[in-house]
Amino acid sequence: MDSFNGFDIDGGIYVVRYVNATFENSCVMENTTYTFPSVTSHSLYSLSVIRHNCVTGLYCEPTSLTCVRVKAIEEPCNADFECVTVSRNFPFKLYYFIC
Repeated sequence: MDSFNGFDIDGGIYVVRYVNATFENSCVMENTTYTFPSVTSHSLYSLSVIRHNCVTGLYCEPTSLTCVRVKAIEEPCNADFECVTVSRNFPFKLYYFIC
C-alpha cells in the first residue's frame, strides 16, 4: 500500500509534519524514544528522536516552544538538536552535530 498521509508506505509508519515555523514564532516539538535489543549482547539500547516544525537553521526551544537560531560552532549547547547539523553523502547518509 502506498499512501503518504502519515500511515503506511512500504510497511513503515510515517508522520508528516510541516516545517513552517519561523524565528521567534511558536513551534511544536515531539520527542520519541525507541528501545531495541543489541544484536551482540543482552543489553537494550535507546535512541531518542526529536522533531519540530521550525525552518532550517532554527530549533524549537523546549521550555518556551519558540523557534530560535541554532548555536554557532563551538558555542555551548545542552542537546544535539541545538547545534548545527551537517550531512554528508558517503556510501550512506551520515548526520552529525557540531557544537
